[in-house]
This record gives sequence, structure tokens and C-alpha cells, in this order.
Amino acid sequence: MKRVFVIELFGHEMCLLSVIQSLRLCEDLEIHVICSDHVTRNVMKSSFFPKDVSWHDIRTEEPRRNRPLKNAGNFTRLLSDVLTAISSHSERNDLVLFLAK
Repeated sequence: MKRVFVIELFGHEMCLLSVIQSLRLCEDLEIHVICSDHVTRNVMKSSFFPKDVSWHDIRTEEPRRNRPLKNAGNFTRLLSDVLTAISSHSERNDLVLFLAK
């Protein structure tokens, strides 16, 4: 069974749900979603929440004004957490989709 990792960190819940719905139509595809804790909270409230998908939360922090070094450090940690989640669950030739604005 092939795996696909869908990454959504920036609050595009409806786009994420649309991509998941499309991927669920594919046979023999195991779907993993890696998203921010904020996105997970909002998606779980939706009536379209897919229960047959593996969810992996990444803790996020709000950016702080006039603190570029602190924000850069938070973003670096965020990307490191995403890579750790992918590498701990993936195998060779798995597909990774990063949803971005």
C-alpha cells in the first residue's frame, strides 16, 4: 500500500479537506495528514472530517511582531517537526504534498 503525506500548516482547512476527499478516491492509498494544531482543531469541527486518515499534529506558535529571530527559530523548529513526522512514518517512494498559498 502506498502512502501519501499531506502537509498543511497555514490554515487552509477547506483546501486540505478537498485534497483529502480526492485522495480517498484512490485505491490502495494510505493517507497521512501533518498539520498545525490550529488546523486540526478547525478541521475536526467540520462535518467532512475524514476518520480513516492518520493525523499528525505539529505544535505552532503565533509570530511575534518585531521579533524576526524568534519567529525564524519557531519556523525552523516547525519544519524540523514536520520532517521528523514524515521520516518516522514514511518509506521509500511515498508521496509528499505540501499545501501552500
